[in-house]
Amino acid sequence: MSYNTRAEFWDCFFGDRTEEIRFWSQLSRKYGRNILALMAATGEVAEGLAKSGLLVTAVDICAEMVESGQRRAKNLPSLSFIQADVTALSLGQASFDFACFGTGDFHHFLDLKDQLAALKSVNRCIRNGGGLALELFPFRTESKTTPRQRFYPFRPPAQDDIVIWKDSESSYDADTRLFSITQMMHIERPGQPVEEFTFNVLLRLFDKNEVSSLLNQSGFKITREYGDYDFTPYTPGALDWIILAEKTREL
Repeated sequence: MSYNTRAEFWDCFFGDRTEEIRFWSQLSRKYGRNILALMAATGEVAEGLAKSGLLVTAVDICAEMVESGQRRAKNLPSLSFIQADVTALSLGQASFDFACFGTGDFHHFLDLKDQLAALKSVNRCIRNGGGLALELFPFRTESKTTPRQRFYPFRPPAQDDIVIWKDSESSYDADTRLFSITQMMHIERPGQPVEEFTFNVLLRLFDKNEVSSLLNQSGFKITREYGDYDFTPYTPGALDWIILAEKTREL
């Protein structure tokens, strides 16, 4: 898989993220200004938070994503980017006021060992009473297969003579709670054959009891649940599921 190419076009497939940035900014300010953005990809949201007046440390494991993020941070002193594995963070003393896993990123941890390792690692970075938010996909009780569909970017590439699109298909197994996504990226550059590459993503969905147990074992307690970026309380059927927890103890 071409991670460099994915980083180059990553933000194109997101729409206007103003509301998303506003939500995270308002939520995090309840705890303080020192923010840890986890699995931050190219850092578009992290950049928005920094520009809103927060001190943001963004973390991602992919070198190409981090390089893109560091270019964003070059002239923004309130934003720093670090390449690191979220399951084994080493960021010094517990000084962060708030941390977040946005856009369903926590679903990448497929087994209990990695789920607990990630949460306990974050626990060691957050001060007592600090906040942690997980933006999750709502739990599904029925298996489902989605046939191949074509998606065009919400925003064009920076180079206006490049055309991109992707074909995607997915399946969800309710018994294993695994959500499998296969995508083929297409990149058309002037005078060149269309470049194509396929990448696969495997995610694991969680129910409320499971998330609560994971957080409790990792020194956190759920305090709120939201179903949208407008702070609407979560109810079954909501398109989003954002869990807010607070650190209750050191590990």
